[in-house]
Amino acid sequence: PPSLPATAEVERQVLDRKVALLFSNTELGQVATAINATLVSAALGVVFPPQTILAWWAAVMVATLLRWNIARAYLRAPLALDAAGWVRRYRMNTLLVTSLWSAGMLFFGREAPPAQLFFMAFILAGMVAGAVSMLSPIVGLYRLYAIPIVLAVSLTAFLRHGAIEDYLLGLVAPLFLFAVLRSASHLHDALSDSIRLGIEQASLVASLREARDAAQAASSRVRFWPVP
Repeated sequence: PPSLPATAEVERQVLDRKVALLFSNTELGQVATAINATLVSAALGVVFPPQTILAWWAAVMVATLLRWNIARAYLRAPLALDAAGWVRRYRMNTLLVTSLWSAGMLFFGREAPPAQLFFMAFILAGMVAGAVSMLSPIVGLYRLYAIPIVLAVSLTAFLRHGAIEDYLLGLVAPLFLFAVLRSASHLHDALSDSIRLGIEQASLVASLREARDAAQAASSRVRFWPVP
């Protein structure tokens, strides 16, 4: 009778395909990150010393190039590491990227004029929302990315001078975080179920073909068996 692959093998294939989805989006995401960092730096450059802004921008660019290189290495030789190994590399870079954006928000946002603060918060919200589709194949990476950044926005808003708009930003940010985390979890579950179902169906089809071929071979042997 046709059989499905063992659970461990199915989960390995599911992870492989989720990692492939993760890296298929990475290069486009890094272009967007570079553009966003440049826009934020331009906005902050009219308020803060240029050398400080340049140092932060350069650090973000280095982290962006590192992730780009990780993606290129995966696309050139996806079997150089197992899926878990590629996820570890991505996680380390995500921690670096998240730290730079969160630190930038805390450092610049506390003293920035409202226009620059809300512009930076707007850019970060767009990045976190856009990352739902890019990082949700490995939902733990999305949480590592989104939670520190959005909480940095909220904390910065509460640490400022106490204007009503600051408090509102501080309150809205966690609500936004809750919404995007739920969206990422739902998308991750849907992707996992879809991939798993496809693998199991492909295995079932292969098993049915093997059974059909075996039955046809047995039928042929019976048909041409010499009669005494």
